[in-house]
Amino acid sequence: MEKWDYDFKQLLKSSGRQDFSVMGLEGITDVLWGRNCFFLSVKEIAPEIVEELSKRVFPCFIAVMKLLIEENPQKSVWDLEKIKQSPVIITEEFEQFSSMLYLWGEKYNINKNDHWFFNEIPQILSMWFKNDNYLKERRFIYGGNFPEQYFDAISARSYTFEGNSIQLDDPLDALEKLVNSISYKEWIRPPEPDPRKYDEYTYMEMCRNRFIINRQFYERLGYIEMPKKKKLSHFDWLVLYQIKGMSYMEIANYFIKDTFSEDTIRRGVNSVSNLIGLTLRPRDKGGRPKKLRK
Repeated sequence: MEKWDYDFKQLLKSSGRQDFSVMGLEGITDVLWGRNCFFLSVKEIAPEIVEELSKRVFPCFIAVMKLLIEENPQKSVWDLEKIKQSPVIITEEFEQFSSMLYLWGEKYNINKNDHWFFNEIPQILSMWFKNDNYLKERRFIYGGNFPEQYFDAISARSYTFEGNSIQLDDPLDALEKLVNSISYKEWIRPPEPDPRKYDEYTYMEMCRNRFIINRQFYERLGYIEMPKKKKLSHFDWLVLYQIKGMSYMEIANYFIKDTFSEDTIRRGVNSVSNLIGLTLRPRDKGGRPKKLRK
């Protein structure tokens, strides 16, 4: 096989964002779209925030989740507001979880008043709790709290923001046991090809064919091509500024090959932060995030 140069990790990381940014359901607001872009950028640009979430906050959440299951065994995904309406809020376990959650957010310059962000985190942790694969992947998406009227089917909701929801390496008979196995069959899309196994031409052809199949899949579910009102790179700038604590000048130097000016980056960061409702940190509060207090 012919050898060729590639950034394997970047190829795999970029595939999800490409699929996500192309198609969407009509009626989904720019805010929801933007928040998903932000979460995807956080996972890609600042994976340490997700890793710390798993190691410091998730263990506290497990104790809370066990109490929630005792109260309501039928419900498996909880947002913060729903948790606060349950008796769990008066427990020591919830107090410890809540404290760690907000300390984690504070470390990475997430304002405590940005309730939409903190409300989403327990939903992500709920998914980790009930699915080991999500935990292993450190799946970090926004979308567990979408208004139901935005979606015509559970299958559409699953695929909108979670990517390939089916474990394609599972035995077929295991999939057949699912309650919704009939609709499940049409969800299956070709997996991302491994660039280590093919020459460059074959790999690119497989990616092109996969993109066409994916697009047809989305169209069957009623998806349309979404207008790109905001560039995905602007969300990367926001993560570098807000989470990483970089200045506009440092971000401009980071992307020196693209020759972005400080003013361009500042306007991009302000634009997408206003879109998603994220309170920007003060410009003088930069630098590397401090260690999480115990």
